[in-house]
Amino acid sequence: KNVKMLMPFQIAMKHDGYLKRYAETRVKHVINSTREVDGQHKNGRVFKVEISVREVEREDGQPPIFVAYLVDLTEKIERARMTQLTSATKTSCPMPLIVMDDMGYVLEFNSAAEDMWRYRADEVIGQNIKMLMPEEIAVNHDGYLAAYRRTGKKNVIGGERVVDAQCKDGSKIPIRIYVGEAKHEGMRPIFLGYLVDIRQEQSDMRSAALDDAVRGMATFPIITMNDIGTILSVNHAVVQEFGYIEEELRGENIKMLMPSEIAVNHDEYLRNYKIKRVRKVIGNARRVPAQRKNGTRVMCEIRVDEVFDGDGNSIYIGFLRNITSQLELEQSHRINTLVQELSAVPMLAIDSKGTVLRFNNAAERTWGHARDEVMGKNIKMLMPEEIAVKHDGFLEAYRKTGEKHIIGSTRRLKGQRSDGSQFQMEVSVREIEVDGKRRFVGYVRNVTEDLKIEDRRNVFGVITDLAPIPMVAMNQIGTIALVNQATVDAFGYSKEELIGANIKLLQPEEVAREHDMYLRRYRETGVRSVVGTTRRIVAKRRNGERFAAEISVQESADPETGEKTFVGYIRDITERIRTEVDDRIASLTADLSPVPLITMDPRGTVLSFSKAAADEFGYDPSEVIGQNIKMLQP
Repeated sequence: KNVKMLMPFQIAMKHDGYLKRYAETRVKHVINSTREVDGQHKNGRVFKVEISVREVEREDGQPPIFVAYLVDLTEKIERARMTQLTSATKTSCPMPLIVMDDMGYVLEFNSAAEDMWRYRADEVIGQNIKMLMPEEIAVNHDGYLAAYRRTGKKNVIGGERVVDAQCKDGSKIPIRIYVGEAKHEGMRPIFLGYLVDIRQEQSDMRSAALDDAVRGMATFPIITMNDIGTILSVNHAVVQEFGYIEEELRGENIKMLMPSEIAVNHDEYLRNYKIKRVRKVIGNARRVPAQRKNGTRVMCEIRVDEVFDGDGNSIYIGFLRNITSQLELEQSHRINTLVQELSAVPMLAIDSKGTVLRFNNAAERTWGHARDEVMGKNIKMLMPEEIAVKHDGFLEAYRKTGEKHIIGSTRRLKGQRSDGSQFQMEVSVREIEVDGKRRFVGYVRNVTEDLKIEDRRNVFGVITDLAPIPMVAMNQIGTIALVNQATVDAFGYSKEELIGANIKLLQPEEVAREHDMYLRRYRETGVRSVVGTTRRIVAKRRNGERFAAEISVQESADPETGEKTFVGYIRDITERIRTEVDDRIASLTADLSPVPLITMDPRGTVLSFSKAAADEFGYDPSEVIGQNIKMLQP
């Protein structure tokens, strides 16, 4: 979908124009900056987000992509690397290669195998291959070979499996092994094994063909051509990758496997090399696009080696590797790294011993340490002493028991800055596995200000609950957000019943049915009828009882979002009204009485002066009320 769906209308309507203007001028206003903008939730709620945008150029010539980091963001995974294919002959094959006979005795042991097992070839050739296996595998190997010689049933041959190998120093390494069988008439069969050290998740499938059988075993495309580009041979992997059958390729020019913009120059490249002998492609690995039979393109890594036939003519052997997935992983890795560095949230990664492996820009700002001061050091340097002294023990206990206390949870802890000052932080820790090793990734949030706000809220809550007058806070659609204990006592509802409910719950039905309209009219016109005033209303308790109340309503607006909150203080004036009624009755009775009636306070000040008294003394009541009664005495 278009990203405008995440924006308010007034921003979304301009966004296409921003993109068009940037495409035309390349002047960066938002890109490479961090700014605050409005986002719009699915439910229509508009909220503030901090957004950082970066432009990522793509290697394949496609339009750039834009990466935006918003503060509410989380979780990232680093992917494994792929290695290059480099050589074409048995002696230069980067993959360990072992050839043995049907009794298990080693016939060939190449240099890559020497590097893997740390044996010299002359220590292995002529020995049983069991010397390269852990005891638990070696003890059964002769039996496997004997069973195959007897039955001819293939369990390992022609397939791929993962096993452990044992090096000269006794260490074990996991390997992926592919075993093929070569038979020649009148000779005992031999077995060829290619091996990959999967500790580093390598996919080094480059190999020189020992012969046609070995080339047929290779799982990566191998093409041979002459010095004018005519294809001499291809292996089965080429057929699978490009969609041609072998007969369609042999004898044709290699250009049929290239996009037109590369193919048009290829003959010239070959001619120049024949004349100048300057190597630009030969002996080097390059990334180039190739083209399948159906016209689709695929990014390949290609290495070309030159060999000579018996007449001294050049033969070129090309090894190809489809790196489409690798490029996607590399781009994902670049984006992930960029996202982590743009993140406003501090992010750290450590190994199982507490050594810091990653420390992003936000972490630098939070702790005050430069990255090179922290990388490779123990994470304890970022903790107060009382926590740091225990941290190694926590990690050791987890390695032994696997029991999680902090991992997979969010906790509040203390951090210590480079200047020694401490701060409260909220830490979320997750465990991941990279190359078979444990890594711990932590996202940190400084909650110092949150705690201050929380303290202020707690104090406010206590003050509010101590207030003897019921207090209710609601939003601009009438939803109750806060009540105090006096409200609970006055209306008979619990706080849980009130918070989240509509204020109409506390109103008689004839008032409640009009209340939404009053709020809507105020939102639309801004004309205050109740807000900022004190009025008398009728309220309703949980048991249905009605009572007279006096309500004062004040309005408050959030400075960032503009959302309004209304706070109302409600006073039960039932007794006051009764008193007022009694006073009015008493006043009316006094005025109607034929007998003069005067009331005064203990100091003699006249409080009331009836009509009959006025007639008797000749004073108007206004002349007497508030004066001392002595004025009526000699």
